[in-house]
Amino acid sequence: MTFKLFGTKIYVSYLFVSLLTLLLLYKDSQILALCLLYSFAHETGHIISMKLLGATLNEIKFMPFGIAIKTSDLSALSKLKQTIVLLSGVLINTVLLPLNFEINLALIMFNLLPIGNLDGGRILKLFVNDKIHKIISIIILMPLMILFVKYQSITLFFTGVYLFLTLFLK
Repeated sequence: MTFKLFGTKIYVSYLFVSLLTLLLLYKDSQILALCLLYSFAHETGHIISMKLLGATLNEIKFMPFGIAIKTSDLSALSKLKQTIVLLSGVLINTVLLPLNFEINLALIMFNLLPIGNLDGGRILKLFVNDKIHKIISIIILMPLMILFVKYQSITLFFTGVYLFLTLFLK
């Protein structure tokens, strides 16, 4: 479903709504709801900084594997301003640490990984070429994948596979 809010196109995938419903029916739905809340706060930090730094927000997509914010002129900003936009989500999670330390710390650490399209990966990509970005992402991702398998975390394993695939699929 698609609608406009304050001139910004909002797209919500039906699969996103379906997965969200299933997750909230899960027995530990309170933790999942908090994860979603703090993730939404993280993305809101990006949106606020984009607006403050003069970027035009074109579209927000709520997809099964995350929220995508589209802007046509982010690359027109200086590398410093782009870095500020990319770090603003983590800043929000840092401010929210006292409310739920574990979830916000996990979001901070995950988003700062210099892998693919995560905030840390996008910051890295600002300063190195695409080939070096992919090499560094793979070097960091492979040991993580081994740990995910060793500790039999299927969720983290599929997250790692997803991040790996995003390096090569656009």
